[in-house]
Parts: sequence; C-alpha cells; structure tokens
Amino acid sequence: MLELLRRGRPQERQALSEAEDEALRRAFGRFARLAARPAGERVVRQRQAQHGGQWFACDCLGVVSFPPVLVPVAETHVRRHVEGPWPQHAEDCDFFREAADQPAISASFERSEPTGGLKLVRRFGFGRPLVAGVRSVSVGRRRSELAWLLLTLLEKGGLTRIEAGGIWPMAAQFAALRQAAREIELEPGVRLPWFLCSYPPALPRLIQRVAETAPSRFPRTGQPHGILVGVATAAAAGVIRPTQGDAFPVTGAIAIFGETDGHAAGRAALGERAPYVMACVLGRRQPGGPVEVLRAYLQPCMSATWLLPVDSNFERHTVRELVSLQRWVLKHEGVALTVEKPVFDMDAPAALDVAGRTDPHQPVIPDFIVQGSWGRRVVVETMEFDLPAYRARKARLHPAMSRVCGDVPVIEHDFCRPKDWTQEERDRVFWRSCRQMLRGREAA
Repeated sequence: MLELLRRGRPQERQALSEAEDEALRRAFGRFARLAARPAGERVVRQRQAQHGGQWFACDCLGVVSFPPVLVPVAETHVRRHVEGPWPQHAEDCDFFREAADQPAISASFERSEPTGGLKLVRRFGFGRPLVAGVRSVSVGRRRSELAWLLLTLLEKGGLTRIEAGGIWPMAAQFAALRQAAREIELEPGVRLPWFLCSYPPALPRLIQRVAETAPSRFPRTGQPHGILVGVATAAAAGVIRPTQGDAFPVTGAIAIFGETDGHAAGRAALGERAPYVMACVLGRRQPGGPVEVLRAYLQPCMSATWLLPVDSNFERHTVRELVSLQRWVLKHEGVALTVEKPVFDMDAPAALDVAGRTDPHQPVIPDFIVQGSWGRRVVVETMEFDLPAYRARKARLHPAMSRVCGDVPVIEHDFCRPKDWTQEERDRVFWRSCRQMLRGREAA
C-alpha cells in the first residue's frame, strides 16, 4: 500500500485510502490504463499541495528507514524519485517501471523468438563490459535471450509437463533437450546442436570446438559461441557448481530466477532456490582471447534429477501435492492427469486504438494447468505471500488466467491463509478442491 509522506520526511507518514492507492496504481503504474489517468490525476491534485507538499511512499521494500517514493509533479502526474537516500522500488512493484517501458518487457515473455533472432553475444566492441556477480531476476525485468533459449528447450522437449506415467530418467530428459535443440539456430545457418554441450564435464571439449571455429561461420556477429546446459547445485560470484564435474568460472553475470514478492523477510535467499537447470553461453570477450563462459541463466527446477522448472520452494511443494493427486486418481479412478508448467505468456497484447496507443500488456503465465483425461482442467496458483499488493496483483491476473485457459476454475494453493490453519490442513483442502473441480462438483 502507498502512504502519504510529508515532503522529504520519512518519519511523518499517514495512510492513503485503498481507493486512492488503486487510482494511483492504475494511472501511473507499469500496467497503467489510459482510461484511469483522470482518476489518478485527481488524487495527485488533491494531495500535492496539502501540508506544504506531500509525497507518496511505497511499502514494496518492507520496513525501511527511507522508503521508495513517488513525487507529485504539476498536479497531474508522479515522478519516481531515486536520488540520495530514496531507493528504487522493488522489481515486482507496480512502480518499478514506467508504463512506457513495459511493452518491451512483456514482449520478452512471448513464446516467439526474440525480434531479430537470438543475441547471445554481440560483435566485438559493441557489447557492455562483463561484470561478474550473481543477481536475482523475475517477471519484473526483461527476460534475456539466454533464459528464452533454456525455457524453449524445456518446453519443446516436453519437460514442462508431468505425465501420469511418471518422471523420465535423467538420460531421457537430456535427450529430449538435445532433440529440441535441432529446431533452433544460434545465428542464421548455425544450428544449435553443433555448439551444444549437455554434460558439464565435457565443457573443455566445447570450449575447444568454439575456439577452433572460424569467425566466418557466424556471419552476424563474427564471434563463434556455444551453449552449455546442465544442472547446478550452487552459484556464487564468478563460479557455478554443477552436479557433475568440477565447478567452473563464469566471467560475467549469473542470473537466477525467483519470485521476489514478500519483502525482504519473505524472499528466499538465492542459495535456497537450488537446484537449478542452467544455460551458459561461452565465447571470447575480445578478439584472440580465450574462450570462456561469459554469462549464465539459472532456473530453479524440481530436483537435481528432475528438470521441471519452478519459481520457488513453494511451487516445489505444490508440485508434490499435484503428483500425489495424479497418482491417487490414476490408481483409484483410472484417470490420467497431466500437469503443465507454462513458461511463456499465454495472452495476446491488446490492439492499438485509433491514435496508435494501447495499455501495457501484463503477461499471463499461470503457475500450473492440470487436465484430466475426461477433458476438465483447472489453473493452479501457488499463493506464497500474504501482502496486500501481492494478493491484489494475483486477483487481477486470475480472471485472465481463467480466460486464456477456456474459462476454467482457478484453484489457489495457499501458504498463508487461513492464518490459523497448519500447512498440512491447507494442503488437504487444496488437494480435495483440485479433485472436486477436475471431476465435477459432485465429487466428495
């Protein structure tokens, strides 16, 4: 929720009404609506001049000495003020980005190949300097081409689905990844399988192959490069530890995906998201230099032997409940359930109006879709936190998730509510709700 703040005085705050909070988010947030702008302007006009000038403080970082703030401007709009002690908003916050920046972010979550093809490396002299380190990424930031590549391989390989027959052996999972790679080009005419390694101990051989490849083989960049995929158990600044083979250095950033809602107290530390399915790009930093692992993207997965992508430990818990339901229904009712983990936006951006404008598109990516062999299906959403902004965002998205899946029910697997229940009790109600909705309301 937003609060009113005496200009520059973090200790002098008062609550903003829910209606005003909603008006400001819908008018000036990253998913702002053109039609909501007048209501937001009225709030700014009313509050800006009161008590010698007021700002809007955001609670997206939790309890901090200096909160992120929005400064009213000209009684018509707000400015994100991040100078001095005032911090940036959390990346999942409605005010982390301007609405004008959101279309490019949303587009990066589409299934189609990034515009202009993959840009995993750039021509020498045109890329940014590499800085080693580990950073967290989420749906609040633009999805990288490396992340797109890994998730595409997982989806095309059938590894985002849980079939009733059980989990594939690891050899079969990686065989599916390699099969999916046949459909992808690193650059025009450069098929991914030629420069792909799915066994980390064989990384030196891939490095040698890239080093021996003529620059002319990669016509767009002139920079030969390759991809390593595998499973990692840990990552730190400049190094990744795979499940097989020795730890290896990474020259640039290691990006780890994870849900960031929940403020500092509710977020999982980067190390708590392991294990990961990883994709690393290797090449040269400069002409004539050694071939190195340049960057990496790590997606939490179910386990070191199961590549199903997840967002958090909470989702791992949800998957275990769904697998339990899947086995029970198959054994007792002879019905096969399929669980799908969507990894790309399932909705389409709105059409442009006569002035060439449109509201920013919010990607619609349900946590899970469960379908029975009799045809019924449901959306399952893992509810990880109990914060008002988090719950409000989920409430806005759930109708869209239902719609893109054919107006199906959305079932919440809650880890916070009811507050006086144990998690075992919540799990039991969730399990029964899934079975009931999949079979019809007459089920017990």
